Amino acid sequence: MNAEQIIEQLESNFTKDEVIGNDLDINKMIKIFGKCTLVEQFGGINKGYDYWKIFHFIEHNIYIKLHGYFSEYSGIEPGIYEHVIPKEIFETQYESAEDDERNPLDYEYSSSSEEYYESSSEEEEEEEDSKEDI
Repeated sequence: MNAEQIIEQLESNFTKDEVIGNDLDINKMIKIFGKCTLVEQFGGINKGYDYWKIFHFIEHNIYIKLHGYFSEYSGIEPGIYEHVIPKEIFETQYESAEDDERNPLDYEYSSSSEEYYESSSEEEEEEEDSKEDI
């Protein structure tokens, strides 16, 4: 099955409320699609309006995301299905400097390699000592 066929099967065999809610008949899913798993979900109370679930249909190596939204009054409202692919993203996070014992002035920036290197005070002292010996 391709992604479009999986979405068609989901729409014809399950209500979106079943898929996005907690009452999904997993045995029925396995009979129709083979091995599948819920790989990620997001949303609910105190997480804003976005709500979604991503399923991996392992035998077909296809990921399907069901979009939805969360309302304090009506609960989870399902939206549309979407074929998605996993993509690893590296992210920079900024933390309080008070939690870090390192001093940012102890790092040197090298523009040739665009990286920071930790300064070594011992190397600097040795260089100063060798200059004094000359």
